[in-house]
Amino acid sequence: MLGFSLPFYNSPTLLLSLGLSARVLWRLLTHRPDVIHVSSPGFLVFAATLYAKLLGIPLARARLMCTRIC
Repeated sequence: MLGFSLPFYNSPTLLLSLGLSARVLWRLLTHRPDVIHVSSPGFLVFAATLYAKLLGIPLARARLMCTRIC
């Protein structure tokens, strides 16, 4: 999945991605899941919401927050 680097991080593997991928869309089209579940507070929620709306698949979102140092 493509992404762009975060400021102040000098790591080529830590990338910010919107989660939009032709491969993921193809998987969703061919496997037709009953529901798409997202438990990320990040940008992947936007991709999951888009895929769910495009394909008419219900979306379950869980907002997980850590209230202490994990």
